[in-house]
Amino acid sequence: MKENIFIWITSDKCDHCKISRKDGIMGSGGEMMRPSSILHILDSNKDISFMNINFHNMKGKIADINAISNFYIHDNNLIQKKWIKKGNNVKCKKITAEKNSKRFKTVDKNLKMDWTKFVNTKIPLNLQDYIYYYPAFLIVKTSNWVDSIKTNSAIYGITDVGKTKVSANGKVGLDRNSLNNRIIDYKQLLKDFNTGKETFVPKLDERVESRSINPTVSTQIPVRY
Repeated sequence: MKENIFIWITSDKCDHCKISRKDGIMGSGGEMMRPSSILHILDSNKDISFMNINFHNMKGKIADINAISNFYIHDNNLIQKKWIKKGNNVKCKKITAEKNSKRFKTVDKNLKMDWTKFVNTKIPLNLQDYIYYYPAFLIVKTSNWVDSIKTNSAIYGITDVGKTKVSANGKVGLDRNSLNNRIIDYKQLLKDFNTGKETFVPKLDERVESRSINPTVSTQIPVRY
C-alpha cells in the first residue's frame, strides 16, 4: 500500500470531466485516461497511488458515486481496476496495458456485492467536505483515508483549488470562500507535494485564530499524524 493517494474527482454532468475522462476507461481517448498521463502521476512519486472517483451528478454526495478506479503498476504493466455501479450490484473491470505499449487487455467480472456497502468500504463519508467543484484533485495520506472510512475521522487533504480549513468546531474540509485565492494545475500540485512545498497542515485554522483572541483557551493543537 502506498503512503499517499492522489484523487481525481469527476462527474458525468461536468463537461470538462467528459473531455478529460471520456468513459473513464484507460485508453478511451480522454487526456487523463492516456497511459502517459497516468504514468506521469504514478512515476512522480513511488509512494503515491492514483484514484478516480466519479459521480453521476454534481451534488457531491457519497451516495451518488457510480464508479471508482484505482491505477497502479504491476510487473511492468499499467493496470486500471474499475468498479462500476450496475443496478444495485458491482461490476469490476480490469484493464491492463504493457507500460510501453498501446495494447490493452480487459477482463470483466460481476461481483455479488451491494454497491452502497461496497462504496462505504472504499470511500470515507467525510470526502463530502471537500467536494464542491469538478473536476477536482486531492492528495490524502492513505492512513488518514483508511482511518476515516473506519472511524469517520476528519480528512486532512491538499486541494488543487482553494484551501483546507479547520473550523472553530474542529470540522475539516475545503474552505469555499478561498476558491478564487488559490488555483493550481494538478501537475504543479504533484510537484509541490513531492518537493515538500505542499503539506497536510491546513492552510486555515480557526482554532488558532480563536485562541489568539481568547488567551485563556489552551493553545495545544492535537497532532493528527
